[in-house]
Amino acid sequence: YYRRNLVTGMGQVEGLPVPRTRNGFKTQVFEQYQRRQAELDEAICEMFVSGGSTAQVGQIVEKLTR
Repeated sequence: YYRRNLVTGMGQVEGLPVPRTRNGFKTQVFEQYQRRQAELDEAICEMFVSGGSTAQVGQIVEKLTR
């Protein structure tokens, strides 16, 4: 196993155990190389499109990912 972190809209999930296999392990929880949920990425884009500054969006993302 190796440990992996995943950022969700509810905060960061730390230390998810992911099995090491010869052919690679596939899960329905997250995509390979994914570090954030798609919903969080969409929310970040929406904040910028709505006129949020980099500083404002950064502060919000910081609070969401704690």
